[in-house]
Amino acid sequence: MKITEEGKTPQEAIEKVIKKLGISRDQIKVEIIEKGSKGILGIMSKPAKIEVTVSNNGIEYKAKKFIEKVLEYMDFPSTLNVKREKELVILEIYGQNTGLLIGKKGQTLEALQHILDRFLNREDDKGAKILIDIEGYREKREEALKNLALRVAKKVKSTGVPTTMMPMNPKERRIVHMALNGDKGVKTVSRGNGTFRRIVVYPSNQQVEEKQED
Repeated sequence: MKITEEGKTPQEAIEKVIKKLGISRDQIKVEIIEKGSKGILGIMSKPAKIEVTVSNNGIEYKAKKFIEKVLEYMDFPSTLNVKREKELVILEIYGQNTGLLIGKKGQTLEALQHILDRFLNREDDKGAKILIDIEGYREKREEALKNLALRVAKKVKSTGVPTTMMPMNPKERRIVHMALNGDKGVKTVSRGNGTFRRIVVYPSNQQVEEKQED
């Protein structure tokens, strides 16, 4: 894959490509077509121009192109940006009617994540930490779950009655467990199977019959 880019300097053009594609510097080969010039007092200046060859071996690049193709098949016009948080790579999707792509309680988003995970396994990149997000939904969902957990814990401590929460996937259950982990007034445990698995919040002075498994 080859693309061209411009900037005030060749380095600026390179940085544009890296940011746009969400890849690292060692995944591209750069040929400088025009070095660019400042001109005289800013007059008759010329931008630098480069041609970049992108390696297809980078897993981040493969994952991005794969999800773009999936969204194309779904007939869902969108923009996909790549950002990094330490060792985690996040493919952030933006577009119109993204609520449909997120689905009820994030079910469609999780289905997309599952498809990507299967693709990475097929590519023998099981260790790759690549997460799909849609307009910051995951962060909003995590915050909502933490607030819900705190409200449930407050209710349980007030009434002394255990409360069973709604069914959640493993990632969401872990968020709730962690949110209440430091609360000495309650205990949490997961019960049920598969998609019906739920968290039960107990007063800490009551016996918990089952060990926490999430």
